[in-house]
Formats: sequence, C-alpha cells, structure tokens
Amino acid sequence: MFLKLVRSITRGKSALPDEVSAVIEAAHIVEREGDPETGPRLAISMGGPIRGMFIFSRAEADKRIRARWPWLTDAQVKRGVSYLEARVRLATQPNKPINRKNWVTNY
Repeated sequence: MFLKLVRSITRGKSALPDEVSAVIEAAHIVEREGDPETGPRLAISMGGPIRGMFIFSRAEADKRIRARWPWLTDAQVKRGVSYLEARVRLATQPNKPINRKNWVTNY
C-alpha cells in the first residue's frame, strides 16, 4: 500500500503512459541527406510503415503525438516530444571509441 502511494506521488500527472513510452522508445530513426548548411534530415517512424514517416522537428513531433494520442495532456505531450528528441540525439551522436588499457593494447 505504501509503495502504491509513493508511485502515485512520484509519477505525477505529466508522466507518459507506458504504451506511449514504448512506441517512442521503439521509434525507427533514419538519417537522410540534407542541405550542407542545415545538416542531415532525420526521418522518424513511430509504429511501423502504416503510420508513415516524418522529418523530425519539435513542432512536427508535437503534431504527430497529439494526433496519435489525443487524450494526453499538454504536459504529457511536451514530455513525449522531449523524450523523442533525446532518443533522436542518442541515435545520431557518434560513438566514442573505448580506450581501455589491457595487456593486448598496452604497447
């Protein structure tokens, strides 16, 4: 019972429902060639090819999330857009090579 109370307090009204988080987490991100001054365009597919793809921007992500889940509050939509933006940033940043010292590479 105490755990239920703690969860309800910490979760709050702006927490994303689990199904929304799962779809954003499983979003497919494709890097497309763009203009030299604006950089590459990022095409996002949330929920397979039936839902279509869109070029990522905060406004377009907001529009897509509101259209797919109209019952979300403004705070939840904002959180969903931020989560998708973080997911895109994580997928597009270059991987840093691991510089581990060990007996094989220590020469």
